[in-house]
Amino acid sequence: MNETTYNVKYKLHGYFTRWITIKDVIGDGFVKDTPMRYFVKSDGSQYNIPFDSQVVFSKERNSAITNKMSKETGTHIQGA
Repeated sequence: MNETTYNVKYKLHGYFTRWITIKDVIGDGFVKDTPMRYFVKSDGSQYNIPFDSQVVFSKERNSAITNKMSKETGTHIQGA
């Protein structure tokens, strides 16, 4: 599948003091009509976390987004 992956670190608001890392993420977004955010890993598994969690993305996320957009549109996106 050769998709660009990235890592996400998150910390639940008010519950944990440690950061949790999700590796090999290929996509993310918000769950419709819920206060949740989702992350999809390269193996197809999905993680849902509360919307108010602190989230930090690795620098590879921008490349993953631009590469995916390039494939979907069939055009090169500047900076990809």
